[in-house]
Amino acid sequence: MWKLELILITLLISSAPAAALGVPRQSCERPCAQGTECVKGKCVAVSECPSGFGQCGADGCVNLLNDVRHCGECDNDCCPGSNCINGECELNDGCPAGQLLCDTGCTNTSNDNRHCGACGIKCGQGKNCRNGKCR
Repeated sequence: MWKLELILITLLISSAPAAALGVPRQSCERPCAQGTECVKGKCVAVSECPSGFGQCGADGCVNLLNDVRHCGECDNDCCPGSNCINGECELNDGCPAGQLLCDTGCTNTSNDNRHCGACGIKCGQGKNCRNGKCR
């Protein structure tokens, strides 16, 4: 008798919808074509980009950490006057990436003794700014 029960349970499980079994349902209704995969419910091309890069449509492989048109993810444009730094748009008032506009102009605050870590932070006598800290 227990074999018959086991067979019935197996049949019920194999014919039950995935959602009823607690299995997440993939949103792509049909299998994706060769060379594509289901991502967030859409069939998209399998990326052949190197690590840290994203396949962003016609732009191809882009560095999502510093591309102002694809900052952090594809099609995430940074506002004019901003840079994409580590995948986040940061306002920089027209200065190159990694610099801030201080009273003396565009400044690399990681090594400027007059603007160490931020504008206006001065390192004391005998100290130098290294990696944004007076040491």
